[in-house]
Amino acid sequence: MKSSLAVLVGFLIAAMGLVGLIVPSVFVRLGWAWATVPGIYVSAAIDIVVGLVLIRAAPRSRSPVGLGVFAAVSLIGGVITPFLGLARMYAAARWWSGQSPTILRLWALFELTVGVLIVCAVVPRRRALRPATAIP
Repeated sequence: MKSSLAVLVGFLIAAMGLVGLIVPSVFVRLGWAWATVPGIYVSAAIDIVVGLVLIRAAPRSRSPVGLGVFAAVSLIGGVITPFLGLARMYAAARWWSGQSPTILRLWALFELTVGVLIVCAVVPRRRALRPATAIP
């Protein structure tokens, strides 16, 4: 169950990255959505939930340290976000909306990569097939 939630988190992150590669303006709209009072708290809650899911999945993953780093970054971001305040979130959204589509696509590519790495780290290992033995 823990790893399936982490797989879902990884797929959602990768899907956002893929959408951002195709339509970079989605990141701009998302930035403006977070630049509201409810958006700040929703963003913080999402970050905290993602961090907790990844922390719980990390010990049994292929890369416990790497997944732990992603989890820590997410948790720290979730805790700090509400304290930034509306003015800083608005300034960040304004800065984000001023970026070129190339920069937005590079960020989307990074997000897609992180999502795929999370999925690869938490998908259960496949057992190696035993070679068939010849019957004498």
